[in-house]
Amino acid sequence: MTNVSRNRAPDFSLVGYIHMRLDQTMPRRARSWVVGLAVQYGCGGDALDAIRLLTSELATNALRHGAQGEEHKVRVALLRDPKGLRVEVNDRGAGIPQPRDADTADEDGRGLFLVAALARAWGHRPGYDGGTTVWFELDT
Repeated sequence: MTNVSRNRAPDFSLVGYIHMRLDQTMPRRARSWVVGLAVQYGCGGDALDAIRLLTSELATNALRHGAQGEEHKVRVALLRDPKGLRVEVNDRGAGIPQPRDADTADEDGRGLFLVAALARAWGHRPGYDGGTTVWFELDT
């Protein structure tokens, strides 16, 4: 069951995090970094495909909706618990992520729908240094 929550699960341990500059390559770099670590923790198959897709969605949202400018960075983190992995993307934007009701002709607006459909859970909370952290969890 997928649920939206603002809380961080207490039983997750940090695998690693990275700060990335905001530019058009950031979603690709975030995806590559997360996938590389996820493989080291035994993630493969459909779960790895989902992590790749959902990380790309959250990173793209951070690029599109987060605070812009050279001084702003995105923090991408990978955490784990006994059941799976959690990816967090923190940007300096102040918005609250909400799935959109995209029209069939719209070319975008389905990212959080995908997150909700594929993740065990997802949510958002205030960011580490301000802004917003959006996260998802997947069983591996």
